[in-house]
Amino acid sequence: MDSEQIIKLLDAGYTKADIDKMEAKPDQQESGSHDDTAGTEGAGSPEDKKEKEEVKKDLSADEAIKVLTETVNSLTETVKAMQAKNVAGATGGKTEAKTVDDVMQSFIENL
Repeated sequence: MDSEQIIKLLDAGYTKADIDKMEAKPDQQESGSHDDTAGTEGAGSPEDKKEKEEVKKDLSADEAIKVLTETVNSLTETVKAMQAKNVAGATGGKTEAKTVDDVMQSFIENL
């Protein structure tokens, strides 16, 4: 990161510690020591981490795609059912068919 970028970050309100963290990330990626779990330590209980690891181990890519596809299909059916129910129960905008005589009688009554 050059000095102009650092000055822009300082003007934007970033602290020295924030800028140091930004500069450290490219170095980690170049050296191959980038850890996907960095910054997430302490987040969640050990049981949550264990469950996530078990789910990752249990599902292969094909199985995960199959589960997601089934979920999407289920949600699609739910949305279709909701839409059908809404259409069946909709009453807005429907008017009764009136003849010309009915309309003329209505005008006469309002006068």
